[in-house]
Amino acid sequence: MFNKCRIFAPIPRNNLIEKHAALSISPSKAPPNPLENMTKIATSVTPAEKIEAPMCVNIVRLQDYLLPPDEVVLFDWLLVKQCYVFHHKSFYYSQRRVEKETRIGRRRFETIVQKFKEQGWLWSEVVPSGTRRSAVRRYLVFYDAIARILPKLVRYDTGTYALYKSYLAKMLQMSKAAGAKSTERLPADVEMEVIALKDRLQETYEVRVEMHNEAIASGQMRGNKRVADQLPFREGFQGYLRKLIEKYPTDTIDHAFVAYCDQVLRGQLRPESFMGYFLHYNAVTDEFPIFNACLDNYVTTYTYSEPQTP
Repeated sequence: MFNKCRIFAPIPRNNLIEKHAALSISPSKAPPNPLENMTKIATSVTPAEKIEAPMCVNIVRLQDYLLPPDEVVLFDWLLVKQCYVFHHKSFYYSQRRVEKETRIGRRRFETIVQKFKEQGWLWSEVVPSGTRRSAVRRYLVFYDAIARILPKLVRYDTGTYALYKSYLAKMLQMSKAAGAKSTERLPADVEMEVIALKDRLQETYEVRVEMHNEAIASGQMRGNKRVADQLPFREGFQGYLRKLIEKYPTDTIDHAFVAYCDQVLRGQLRPESFMGYFLHYNAVTDEFPIFNACLDNYVTTYTYSEPQTP
């Protein structure tokens, strides 16, 4: 049995060290360098051959936008959804899915949507979600409105601007063929209407306060006199004023406001926020319940005398 066994003599320690050193410095045995391999592959490709980059953002084209990156993401997302997914029709999307697809948080998303709505090219509202836990919004993009304010979104002297002009013209034509809605008024015109409406409501309030004080001074009415102060038009009220202008004529809005002022001055209504209560909006029914009640009150209660003919 011992004859079949081979006896190995121990290798001196110095020989082991020399062999290990030889292996470690041998170029053929060196571990591969990934960066060098990528460089060799890239330099070996002929100039005519193109390599498709897997990046999700075109950094060069991003410089042509006048919007922050997250606003660009939501801008593109809205166009893609309405153009290619829902075929130029308004569409519904849950808040959870929007956040998942755009990576934009809830608060920032609400800020961007409000900005886009104020620019006049996006219409959006919260709709009943049934048994769903996440809120559902309805969206509608107006291509013609984007085309009008495009210099505020994309740099005018870039190729991206020219591409968008052509793209939006085609999308507008396709949306009209699909029966989609378009805006008829410029966003700037709507802004001027909002300013004019605020001035008119302020004037109406001052007139009703003056009439209220005169009625108390003459003994026709009991109560305390009021001071005609500046109405608190907060920034958050701008969107509701725009929506009122879209739904009702200015005279109708003023008539409802007359009835509202009188009810507040008489103590029949005690709102915590004077303008906030009047502009209360129900997103589910797409209505202004306080405005409608005041308008009904004006129609059924207020009268005027016919001018006498000479």
